[in-house]
Amino acid sequence: MNVSDSGVPVPPQLSWRKRYKAWRQNASKQCFSRLLASPRGCQLIKSYRVLSHPVQFVRRKQLATQIAASAAPIRVPREKGYTLLDARTLPGFDRIRDLSLQLFAERHDQLDKIQAEYQAINQKKFMVNLLYDEDLKTHPEWIEFALNEPLLNAVSLYFGQVPVLRRIALILSINNGEEHPASSQLFHQDGEDFQQLKLFVNLQDVQLPHGPFSFLPADVTERALARYRADHASPPENFRYPDDALMSYCQPGELVQATGPEGQALLVDTSRCMHYGSRLQPGHARFVLMIQFLCYHNLTDTKFSQIDPTLFANDPKRHLAVTPRTFPKKSYYVNPFTA
Repeated sequence: MNVSDSGVPVPPQLSWRKRYKAWRQNASKQCFSRLLASPRGCQLIKSYRVLSHPVQFVRRKQLATQIAASAAPIRVPREKGYTLLDARTLPGFDRIRDLSLQLFAERHDQLDKIQAEYQAINQKKFMVNLLYDEDLKTHPEWIEFALNEPLLNAVSLYFGQVPVLRRIALILSINNGEEHPASSQLFHQDGEDFQQLKLFVNLQDVQLPHGPFSFLPADVTERALARYRADHASPPENFRYPDDALMSYCQPGELVQATGPEGQALLVDTSRCMHYGSRLQPGHARFVLMIQFLCYHNLTDTKFSQIDPTLFANDPKRHLAVTPRTFPKKSYYVNPFTA
């Protein structure tokens, strides 16, 4: 390294190729951010994704059409954007429940370290993920359950194409002592795409003190947002809406809260439905299984579970479901005790 006349080290000059590469990457990020800021820009990104991977688009559409021609026990109404179901009727639930409770018992005494690791990824002090990528390799039953026939058919019909299994998580919500809701404890919509589906399964009895997942159905969300925009020049900071900002445009009883016994489940479009969760009262916790599905041509790439893309080679539909457009270069959900 060179040294200036005053003895201060001077970093070496980058070559023009490296400077150009850095400039191009920065310009690309800025352009992408500006496009995401507008509905028309999002549509342009979506169109670009589809045009860049036309074979995947056509193949996934074809398989979804075949599913639509057959009977499907689970349906998610487009108007509402959600459906309630009993996860105990899904193949493999008993095994997944037992595995979940086993992991909870094993890792409960190590929550401080697990929480520190999770906060480094997610910046949330009120929840932790107890399921690591290595668990998915050790127990592929998690993936088998997430891609069971009734569930995968329901998601495919809702999207109009075979989805990508993006993430499997065991979420433990805890009361962190904060008086005011923050982050995902406030009303918001998930921004990975125009639509997505998340399955939330209660792994213990969940009542109001446990801070249940709470949301406004898609049609109610659309109406409330239209009225909010008519009365306000811009959305709130980070698109996090205080309760009174939205509920003043809703009717009593339109807020749906995912309470219920073990096995009660909710399949909900968190991109179209305003929602919040994890508002726990002191002394309570909530333990749920969360499975996330996105379209292959989703708008933005977020952290997701590492799932072996070579799985289900002889099952076209499930093989597509474990084949993402971009595969993570690193594991985001690692075991902090073995990393």
